[in-house]
Amino acid sequence: MSVGEIKRWMIQILHGVDACHRSSIVHRDLKQSNLLVSDDGVLKLVDFEHGLQDCEEEES
Repeated sequence: MSVGEIKRWMIQILHGVDACHRSSIVHRDLKQSNLLVSDDGVLKLVDFEHGLQDCEEEES
């Protein structure tokens, strides 16, 4: 894995987290197993279950 590839993934992670925060969504379980990378290098954040559960508890 090249340094350039790592930098591209980090930028994608930061953009994804920023987009979530702008929508008042907190991931709460950001780890390697919750990142998917497509064959063309597009990274996606997955598994928002913890954040959704916390939001539901606060609304109750």
